[in-house]
Amino acid sequence: MMDNNTLKLLEFTNILKYLSIFCASESAKSRCLELKPEADILKIKKSLLLLKEAIGSSDEISKIVYEFPPLEGLFIHISKGNNLDEDGLFALRIFLEKSKRLKEVIQGLDQRLFPTFIEKFSPIPWPQETWMALKRCVDLNGEIKDQASPGLLAVRDEIRKIQKKCTKKINDYISELNIGEMVRDEYLTISSDRYVIALKSNFKGRVKGIIHDYSQSGETCYFEPIFLVELNNRLQELKNKEREEKNKILKYLTSLVTHEQEKIETLYSYMIELDILQAKIIFNEKIKGNIVSITTEEVALKNSRHPLLYLKHKGEIEPIDIVLKKDQKGLILTGGNSGGKTVSLKTLGLCALMAYCGLPIPCDEGSSIPFWKDIFVFLGDEQSLQESLSTFTAQIKKLKDIWPKIDNSTLVLLDEFGTGTDPSQGAALAQAVIESLLEKGSWIFAITHFPSLKLYALERENVRAAMVLFDPSTKKPLYKIAYDQVGHSQALEVAKEFGMPKEILSKARKYLLINNEETTRIVEKLNKLAVQRERELQKLQMAQKELDQKKRELKTKYEKEIQKLIQDINTKVKEILISYREQKIQRKEARKRLKQYREILKQKIEVPKKIEPPSFEEIRIGLKALYLPWDKKGIIEEIDQKKNKIKVNVSGVSMWVKLEEISILGKIAPDRDKNKCYMSSNTKATYPYSLDIRGKRIDEAEVLLNQFLDKAIYTGKREVEIIHGRGQGILRRFVHEILKNFPHIESFSFATEDRGGDGVTIVKLR
Repeated sequence: MMDNNTLKLLEFTNILKYLSIFCASESAKSRCLELKPEADILKIKKSLLLLKEAIGSSDEISKIVYEFPPLEGLFIHISKGNNLDEDGLFALRIFLEKSKRLKEVIQGLDQRLFPTFIEKFSPIPWPQETWMALKRCVDLNGEIKDQASPGLLAVRDEIRKIQKKCTKKINDYISELNIGEMVRDEYLTISSDRYVIALKSNFKGRVKGIIHDYSQSGETCYFEPIFLVELNNRLQELKNKEREEKNKILKYLTSLVTHEQEKIETLYSYMIELDILQAKIIFNEKIKGNIVSITTEEVALKNSRHPLLYLKHKGEIEPIDIVLKKDQKGLILTGGNSGGKTVSLKTLGLCALMAYCGLPIPCDEGSSIPFWKDIFVFLGDEQSLQESLSTFTAQIKKLKDIWPKIDNSTLVLLDEFGTGTDPSQGAALAQAVIESLLEKGSWIFAITHFPSLKLYALERENVRAAMVLFDPSTKKPLYKIAYDQVGHSQALEVAKEFGMPKEILSKARKYLLINNEETTRIVEKLNKLAVQRERELQKLQMAQKELDQKKRELKTKYEKEIQKLIQDINTKVKEILISYREQKIQRKEARKRLKQYREILKQKIEVPKKIEPPSFEEIRIGLKALYLPWDKKGIIEEIDQKKNKIKVNVSGVSMWVKLEEISILGKIAPDRDKNKCYMSSNTKATYPYSLDIRGKRIDEAEVLLNQFLDKAIYTGKREVEIIHGRGQGILRRFVHEILKNFPHIESFSFATEDRGGDGVTIVKLR
């Protein structure tokens, strides 16, 4: 369990409050505020992986997560043996209505892309009996339906008949006696489940009947005529019977809910988790965050931002790098006041807490932090007035309390530890504390102004020195960290910036010892050099970005030019084929022209490097692979090393193929447009010349097939394959009709099962 004081000092609860804003349900908002950093590294990694997959499926998740009513009170109510009322059942129906799309969405996700998400949410149970009963018995207004039971339907039919009789009798009564001036505009109403007339009070003695009530103003009385008494009495009996029937239904529905309570509560918990997950996705967008890696030995927060400051200033803050090299477990940060030291310290601590809760953090992709089971924070001023402790004694007492808990999985954040007492003794104590912490194997991030600690940071191999930078000309902070050097406090410059009187500053400079002045000048020179280095690095980074952008632009331009060239050559090839079929040119001339265009393509397009076949050590079941003969992606399903074959599922077709016929995705693979036919520049290819027309319309398939066969014949092919798929056989029959009448076809037949069976036709050419 993470130290509660740490959560308070690093303002972790403010992060949770902001996160809760994006929850759709009140239940998820409450659960958000209760989040705590996880103490199990495997659970943390799984939580972050789940979030990463959820970000990739955010569109699908947004279709599931809606506001739903809280059900905690309902669960407590039925656990005590009480029946649910209509409001409770209606709330449950709304919740199940909102939840029913969850399974549909999960079933539509790709197992290969979202394995963790599917594993997490696919076991969700569904209370089918409760759901069907609620749909049948509770309408969308929260009322029990007439059809909920035969008894309820019968009694309500009788009530409706009584109501019609009452309405007719009252209307006839008013019309016959011509007493329209005595009644209100909305004269027919119900009082105590009895039909009454809203009568003006000054006419109450002129008609016979019973007065049941008066309006608040006293100007209207609710009057039951004598002729309605018997009907109203019957109505009362029916209403009582209706309540009895409803109670039977409520009892029955409650029994179903009780029977499936465990399923409903599990589903409810999952929906809350999904709601929180959706909130994390939105939170990630707000902070421009990334998923951090949890490692065992590296701190590398790249361009990190303090999340609360980032949100407060709408992203207008300087990012910082917090980096420790391998085998370094301590960071000692120095430099002037107001330079961002404490913010840097809090950024590391708060980002770690967020990551351990499965939250994204505002940093660049590729950032990483170790797993710390405990984080302890010592801020600059921790005096306790209640316990009569000064800052110094409060720090000592706290250190004594946590000392037994510190080990190699602990991070200790020290903000000016040792202040509040004699500087020389405080510095010695601070150095001893840091050294002892490192000896226990813990990680430390310390902020200090003590000169001896600055020297200590430069001397120790497992500690890294760093300083916050100030602009050499203005003495104002740049909110950047420079590593492997130390800075001075710049107290006088900061005091001047905040309005310290000039006469006091002048005296302070006189009291500075000469060696301190020399040290200050040296440190200022180091700061100046560090600033120059940072600016040079920024220039180099900007130059690199520009080069990368130009590279992308050139690549796009090249691809467009190649695409246009291919289109032009395809047009020319089509013209040659038409001329040959119309006998305008001879076969020799046609082949000569086609060869010329092949040469143009060779000169303009870089020929892909020969693909080295993978080894059996590289492949495994479930891995993505490219089946070269079809130039299609597939999934490896089985491996037979003895026969040197792999079973690959390509677009729903499973077949055994040779090892050299596949390429593991990620290696060099031909970049071909599956919607076009290409002339092969290598007639001795190790895989057949193929055409895939699955999913095409008949007219599209006819054009592609004729074009493909012409090219195959004129480039000297002896065997080609046409992939038409199985389906209903319409495309297959069409292909065979074309082949029967096409010249230069020797024969055609279905492929063997390992090459696609009746979903592929093998054509032998003359």
